[in-house]
Parts: sequence; C-alpha cells; structure tokens
Amino acid sequence: MTETMIDFDGGWRYGFPKALPDNHNDDGFDIYKWLVENGYPQSEIDYWLNSRLGYVPTRFWEEEDE
Repeated sequence: MTETMIDFDGGWRYGFPKALPDNHNDDGFDIYKWLVENGYPQSEIDYWLNSRLGYVPTRFWEEEDE
C-alpha cells in the first residue's frame, strides 16, 4: 500500500513531511485546516496565500507504507 506524503515550505520545523489522510481526495477535505491541525502555523499559510504566488509551495510524493 502507498501513502501520499506532503511537505511545505519550512515544513521540517513543524514535523513535516507527513502522510496525508486517506480521505485527502474527498471534495470536502480542507488541506489548510488539516495543516493547522497538524502543526503548520496559520500565519505561514496566510503569508503564502497573500503572496504573489497565491498558494503555499507544496510537494507531494508516494511512499510505500511499511
């Protein structure tokens, strides 16, 4: 079985990368709410959303679940 891993700008300071929950593809899944619940500061999210980029720099990859 594989897990979808996620990491964000400076995520290492907040315990990332982490595996996304199985329901991460559901229509109602709020990635930003999940990030805050998992230790990523709302202030970092707000900074990136209000930047020229308009999104939080993110990388995803698949890992085999051990």
